[in-house]
This record gives sequence, C-alpha cells and structure tokens, in this order.
Amino acid sequence: MHSLVNFKFRRLLILLSISLPIYAQAKPISNLPINELGKIPIITYHKIGETDTEYSRSREGFRKDLIYFIENKFHFLSLDEFTSGNIQAPKGSIPILLTFDDSSISQFEMDKNGKILPTSGIGIIESLKKKYPYFKPKGVFFVTPGAKSPNDLFGQKEFKKAKLDYLLANGYDIENHTLWHANLKKYSSKIEEQIVQCEQFVQKFLPNHKMTSLALPFGIYPNESERPRLLKGSYKGQSYKNINIFDYSNRFSFVPEHKDFDAMHIRRIHANEAGIKRMLVEIQKPGIAFVSDGNPSTITIPKSSLGLLRKKSINKKILSY
Repeated sequence: MHSLVNFKFRRLLILLSISLPIYAQAKPISNLPINELGKIPIITYHKIGETDTEYSRSREGFRKDLIYFIENKFHFLSLDEFTSGNIQAPKGSIPILLTFDDSSISQFEMDKNGKILPTSGIGIIESLKKKYPYFKPKGVFFVTPGAKSPNDLFGQKEFKKAKLDYLLANGYDIENHTLWHANLKKYSSKIEEQIVQCEQFVQKFLPNHKMTSLALPFGIYPNESERPRLLKGSYKGQSYKNINIFDYSNRFSFVPEHKDFDAMHIRRIHANEAGIKRMLVEIQKPGIAFVSDGNPSTITIPKSSLGLLRKKSINKKILSY
C-alpha cells in the first residue's frame, strides 16, 4: 500500500511538472561557479505573436523570457562582445545573445504616426526598459529585406529607415539573413548574390552599413565545397567578408576562447516554448554556462578546463582554481 501511494505521488509530481508553465519550474540562477569557458545561450526569435508555435513566441512568453533574464542578472551581449571575446559582464552573471530572424513586422511595428507599438517585440522591450532602468538590451536582427511583406525589413515601407536608424541608435546589430531567405544548399549558385544584395538593400537606408555575420536560412548549409563562399566573395563588384556564420543546431554556443569554437558553425537555440524550457533546465547545471569573473582581461576557469583553451587566448591572463 505504501509503495502504491509513493507511486501515485511521483506520478502526480510528473504530471504537475508537465502542465506547469516553464517559469513556474525555473529556478533562479545563483551561486554557479565562475567558468569562462562555459557555453553561451544564443537564442533566436522569429515571429512575436498571439500563440507559441515552432517559429513564433507569444507576446506573453517573450515578455516572461526577458523578465527572467533581467531579474536573474543575465548580461545581454552585443555581437562585437561575443565575436571579440571582450565580454563586459559583471561578476557572476551569464552572458546571453538575443537574435531575431526574418525581419518580421511582429518584431518591430509602428503606428501611423511612427510611434512604436507596444505589442511588437521592440515595444515589449521598451516597456521593460521603463520597468527595469538597469536593463540594457542588445541583440542582432538578421534581416531578409527582399522577402515578401511583412518580412521585408519589418514591413511598413514608409518606416523602414526610421526602424533601421532606431535599431543602430539603441545598441542593436543589423546583419545578413540573405536577400529573401534563400536555402543556400538549394540555391548554391546564388550565394554571393543573396549575401551582397541583402547588404545593398539595407545600404539604401544606411549607406555606410557593413555586415559581418550571416545567419543561414533554415540553418541549412551548402555542400562542404561551397562553404568557403559563405565567408567571403563578391557579386557585381561588391565584396563581402563574414566573420561569423550562425547555424540552427538548437544547442549552446562555445565561446571564441574555447578550442572547439568554430566561427563557421556558431550554435543557436530555438526561442520557442520548448527551446526556452530546455535551456532553463540545462543552464542550472554547474559547469555548463559561461559565468563571468567580472574582468574582461582575464579568463577564470577550473583547472580541469585548462586543456580546452585556444592558443589565441594566451593574450589574456589565465586564472584557474
């Protein structure tokens, strides 16, 4: 009888854990050991809408994601911080890089007077900046300016320049997701064209803007022999050079100081309900996440991780414990 009661109780706990919203189960991030060779969550949002699906995050879910990151003292990275490894994160904090794919109007919408709508992704971020004055949002918008509306630079052709100007002025990066979200394995003959024309389209509004990172549509790579063309090439006299190629492998990313970091395969996580839930479980485990020592000129790691350092990291002071 006693074992039957225990079985029923365990089953009840399992059912409760399945049905509870993800933030009812999430634990606060605290007291994780410093580990600057840990992994970084790079999370990818697509549509911000009414409901949660594979490629959309509900507005309520998006708001709760950000509140969790803010209240647990995550450090919002810029693209340059991540790429350079010069991470300016406070001691004990976990860096996180937000990315937004497909330049959907749901990410950034204005009313007829050019005021940001509070129901859009940027509108939600703006409301949280007021609630949390110390919140300094950053992130990368991977745009598809030649896609069908409303994914053509956030729709609303009369506000395209205003939106792009706002993003740059407020600490965001605008990077390449190809001209119209082309599968670069299927359209491998158009790799250079898709990359260059995406940048050219944005330069109509931002004449001096250069892109240095590419997020692969669908996360699909061209064949191995074609992949160097993702990094550099030219089309009709305009050249490009990409430092980072972001994939869609639904895993945490290595940091540039880690020997397994590969700039051709930078990992990202689906920012849908299931992806966020998995991330919150994984990040609680000691030794998984990058946890800052508060000093960008040093790398503090467990002694057991010394063999994981890239040689180029020697220009920083290495501290081990």
